[in-house]
Amino acid sequence: MLELESLFRENHPDIPIHYMPEPSIFISYRIADTQVEARLLFTDLANHFGEQVAFLDKKRLESGMDWPDELAGNVQKANILLVLIREKGKWLGANEEGIRRTDNPKDWVRLEIEHAAAAGKTIIPVFIDGATLPSEIALPESLHFLHRIQGCKISTEKWDSDVAALFAVLEKTIPRKKSDTATAPIHPLSEYPLPADIPDPLDHHPAPFLGLPFFSRTAARLFFGRTREMLEFFSLVENPDIRLISLFGHSGVGKSSLLAAGILPRLEVTRQPYYERRKITEGLGKQLARLHQKNNSAGKSPVYILDQVEEIFTDILPGERDDFIENLRAVLKADKNATIVLGFRSDFHLDVSDLLTRLDCRQEDLPLRPLGQAALVESIEGVWHDPVLKNRYRLDFEKGFADFVARNLLHTESGGAAAILQNRLLRLYEQAKASRTPADPLIRLTIAAYEELSRNATAEEELLDYQIERLCAAEGKHAPEKKDILEALDHFVVDKPTAGTLSKNSLPDDPNNLRDALRRVNLLTELPESQAIRLSHDLLAPIIRRQYQAFLVTDRERLDIENVQLRLRQVRQYLLDVEFLDAWEELQKAALRNVVPREVWPLAFELAFVFLHAEKKEQGFNALFTCYNHLVFADKNPPPFPDSTFPDNRDFSELLDFLRRCDPALFIKMERCYFPTMIRVEGGTFEMGDVLEDKQMGDETVHSVTLSTFELAETPITWQQYGLYCLATAIKLPEDSGLGRNERPVINVSWEDASAFATWLAGHSSKKFRLPTEAEWEYAARERGRAVRFGNGKNTADPAEMNFKASRAYKEDYSEVGEYRKKTTPVRQFAPNALGLYDMSGNVWEWCTDYWYGDYEPGPQTNPTGAEKGDGRVLRGGGWDGNAGSCRTGSRSNDGPTFRDNSIGFRLACYPL
Repeated sequence: MLELESLFRENHPDIPIHYMPEPSIFISYRIADTQVEARLLFTDLANHFGEQVAFLDKKRLESGMDWPDELAGNVQKANILLVLIREKGKWLGANEEGIRRTDNPKDWVRLEIEHAAAAGKTIIPVFIDGATLPSEIALPESLHFLHRIQGCKISTEKWDSDVAALFAVLEKTIPRKKSDTATAPIHPLSEYPLPADIPDPLDHHPAPFLGLPFFSRTAARLFFGRTREMLEFFSLVENPDIRLISLFGHSGVGKSSLLAAGILPRLEVTRQPYYERRKITEGLGKQLARLHQKNNSAGKSPVYILDQVEEIFTDILPGERDDFIENLRAVLKADKNATIVLGFRSDFHLDVSDLLTRLDCRQEDLPLRPLGQAALVESIEGVWHDPVLKNRYRLDFEKGFADFVARNLLHTESGGAAAILQNRLLRLYEQAKASRTPADPLIRLTIAAYEELSRNATAEEELLDYQIERLCAAEGKHAPEKKDILEALDHFVVDKPTAGTLSKNSLPDDPNNLRDALRRVNLLTELPESQAIRLSHDLLAPIIRRQYQAFLVTDRERLDIENVQLRLRQVRQYLLDVEFLDAWEELQKAALRNVVPREVWPLAFELAFVFLHAEKKEQGFNALFTCYNHLVFADKNPPPFPDSTFPDNRDFSELLDFLRRCDPALFIKMERCYFPTMIRVEGGTFEMGDVLEDKQMGDETVHSVTLSTFELAETPITWQQYGLYCLATAIKLPEDSGLGRNERPVINVSWEDASAFATWLAGHSSKKFRLPTEAEWEYAARERGRAVRFGNGKNTADPAEMNFKASRAYKEDYSEVGEYRKKTTPVRQFAPNALGLYDMSGNVWEWCTDYWYGDYEPGPQTNPTGAEKGDGRVLRGGGWDGNAGSCRTGSRSNDGPTFRDNSIGFRLACYPL
């Protein structure tokens, strides 16, 4: 019997020891650092390996157990210790004086690691969102060994693929559980269930997607996509020291929906929540005082949630701010168990923070960021994964639909993605419902239908336009003019511009009952308790103001606007075709007439980004000035020029830094478009070649290869990325063979062309870019050497998941018959593999850097670089015009270094810094 177990039994003979079954995984984390990540990872581990395999103290320690001894015993019983780190200071447990909890020999994060090391356990540091280990000088000597251990990285933006890569490592020690379709997977929010009296959503919502209205309690079962934020919220509420929580986000991010549908119902189980939006007829201070007087909960601590706090700065009531602070102070003092939550838009964060400095209590911020890839997929598929709701709504998706839509929104929409998503899904659902047949009663959402819808939409404008279309269709020949609709809505827009709330008594007469019609299509919402009306969504305010003002211009001005917009459409097309000089020439003509600055400045921003990176001084300066001036005209408040000599005496890096500060989010989007995103691939040893014994080619001999850690581009190099290089070097663009450009992979590039691109990019970066070796390519395509047939992690080629010749004539035992597209597809159209790499099989063949193509060398190899002699350079991955067999991860091909073809492209690699 282990020494620790003996000691525990001597001290606690009457307490049963609840040990993990072997093999098992112990999750070591600091609550202040990675509590949310630990819960998410625990759930994933339980669903993948089995519910009893992972140990998390929050989950598994029962009442009456001796906490330290129980932890120590389970560390001893575990095979693997995962050490989660996100922020060095929080993981070390450093306080304001710099005193670290890890310096204390009795600190349990430290003891968990020390016990595991002493027992010879496998220890894996897990670095969240780019974290690294603290320096050795910051660690006690007993933990210095962590610097010699290979860790893994998990990004919250790529959680699923990064966790899958970690699980691939764990599977070498711990077997995956057998599939059990009868058992529902564990959900991270299972500790915070919805109450039993939540109404059936179908009684209130005929579609599983709401469109423009925010989610209320009646739609709680339809609300998905904010699991992480809800876990973070509950961890704050459960901390008795935190008295006030500020939850804020940009317009359209879903703040009110999160509070009303995600958080409020789940709070009802353990706390006594009160939720109100700000009432202009009463004011927040009086609302809070009334809720506090109303509180008569027995045994449940109250949580007061006040939403739309920003309205105290937009729809001002005299003395409200002072009254609000006084009532906050009074409630916090009177009830030591009360928690207060304030919801508001992030552009009012400084205003609210300044107001709250007058309070003396512990406060925490909870910023609500736009939905990422995994969260968007959850939002789309949430109802579909609920068997009851799926059946009642007759909902179905084309394979790959959710991934495609999520990637599309992330790549095309810089803001309001959550609202745009709900609006588009509702439209698709209504269209599919209208077109279904008795033979096929399912309401199926397809990629083609979404593409058509998004192609004909104009970002956030569609949120307003679709509702106006519905109103006019419902009213028929009695439908009001669009100008009258916009005029009625503009009453509810305040000058920021943002949504305002107006009392019914202050509104003009409405003889045609237009406001009632606007409420029926969810453009206005009535607040019965305060006898007031407001816009149903904050995102509508700037759109309404912009469209209404367009109706107020003269006929001559309207003609000017239409002519400029025609030119801007041509600019956008030139940008899609990476014809930058033509785009700039057309934009200059459009910018002379300062009539649509909101449409001009983003295009000037993109061209400034391109020209400055290509070191085209004249065009870069002028595009930057055009961008800056139109930002001013559009009331965007760009940062001022540093001095009168800017930008004439500044280098390109300073100009780019200024451009970044004009719109950081758009700058990041441009970097993603015009430069490759690199994925770190941890090195290791694997069996390279035909490991699945497909026996298609004789040159796929299985042999052992060891590789160092490297980085590989997330996607093949696109036309946008290669076009920037051609602009900078005055090289002619390759032919596109009529297959399309933009976000598709560049084609008709030789091995020499690809190598020259890598050399150029290396000269403009701290990374030493190059083509990947053939061994690196296969190792990454197989998700760090897994025995898998295709580069998307699958063993079957499905045309819904990769781009290849899927005609029936080319059917293989391991492929599905389907659409043969006869052209390249955009690089992120299909889901990535577990490493986050797209298009590793199909779409385009990819050049490798190896000296020459040749037979594999016998015996184990380390970082092989190919044959020393030969005629061809290596090509991997298969293309849009090849069958499934050529797209296998083990398949090889080659051509001469000057050969070009419309099915050949490339991606880059580099060694990490």
